[in-house]
Amino acid sequence: MAFTNQVAPLLLLTLLVLKPAATVLCLGSGVPGGLFTPSLTLGALLGGLLGYAWAHFWPGVPPGLFALIGAGAVLAATTHGPISAVVLMIELTGHDRSFILPLVLAVGSATLVARTIDRRSIYDARFTDSKLIELQQQRAPTAA
Repeated sequence: MAFTNQVAPLLLLTLLVLKPAATVLCLGSGVPGGLFTPSLTLGALLGGLLGYAWAHFWPGVPPGLFALIGAGAVLAATTHGPISAVVLMIELTGHDRSFILPLVLAVGSATLVARTIDRRSIYDARFTDSKLIELQQQRAPTAA
């Protein structure tokens, strides 16, 4: 609904606070769940909320488009997979391709910031630095 501008900004703000809290509670309790969908959701909520704010400064811009760009940016930042995020957002939406440039810019910026903060993706974050180095050495080809 955020993609079609049918969600009130107050609801987006409320869900932006409650969704990460629910994800943390579920993961902390041992309930099986992923991190992929919550990343998309968090990005769409944040992007939709920022889209409403941006629409006040630049009328005519569809706020729902910001939800799509936000979802792609947060997905790329958490997984450290910018190309996969761009392709996935294009495939998931079936939308015309007019949003590719803003999506690529947002995804690239988000990935750059995320890699600057931590070199591990959300899937590698559970490993300690020493365990991560050990896993990388196991994957490295050995000289014969």
